[in-house]
Amino acid sequence: MARRVSKRAWEGYTRRLEAQRAAAYDDAYEWVVRNVPSRGRLDMKRLRLMMVEAANHHGKSTAALAATWFDQMARAEGADAMKAVPVNDTAKTRVKRMAICSNKALPKLEAGDVEGFARAIASAVAADVKRQATNTVMLNAQKNGAEYAWIPGGAETCAFCIALAANGWQPAAKATAMGEHADHIHDNCECEFAIRFNESTEYGAYDAQKYADIYGDADGRSSQDKINSIRRELYAENRDKINEQHRERYAAMNGGG
Repeated sequence: MARRVSKRAWEGYTRRLEAQRAAAYDDAYEWVVRNVPSRGRLDMKRLRLMMVEAANHHGKSTAALAATWFDQMARAEGADAMKAVPVNDTAKTRVKRMAICSNKALPKLEAGDVEGFARAIASAVAADVKRQATNTVMLNAQKNGAEYAWIPGGAETCAFCIALAANGWQPAAKATAMGEHADHIHDNCECEFAIRFNESTEYGAYDAQKYADIYGDADGRSSQDKINSIRRELYAENRDKINEQHRERYAAMNGGG
């Protein structure tokens, strides 16, 4: 029997994930702002400990939400699936990732750009929180023979996310680059992996053909050429909106109205 996951149900799930990601971003950002003294120096060991703790705290919540969603989908479709297990990287892996991210952001702090440094650190923590949810979905989907699709969401959908969405539904067993998507997530990404156990199941929030058409019509032969073409088109379409958002964020960061 065909089943349809309503747009309302999907967006309710993704909003809960986004709330945890946003909370992680805010926690990390505020910590940096509070702890960077006027001279711009910072105890990097304490910083990395904070990043790991924030990612662990909020990541456990997103992984648990993703596992619960997976189990609900399995029950609704009558799938013979194992209970989903939340996925979390080892402490060593997370410490290493946060060290790399903080080192990459450090030139901003050294140049006196505390604001930019705080945003870079917060974005790294938020991306790690998102990674835990997406990897929970994908690894459990692989174990249980489910299919997956990347569903765009939120106000900003980047070219890379459109390219992923254009792939449509795919067997999770064929996914080979776990975590790769997280390296391309922009700061406000609200896109997520959806899963299904029956090819007749559809999501009201996902029109695979629409994204396939966008990708197919983009200029270029290679995937990267097409992504760059889509990126240019998106910027041209949304230039005024993007610039206004940047102005609003700058004003908010500097106490303006």
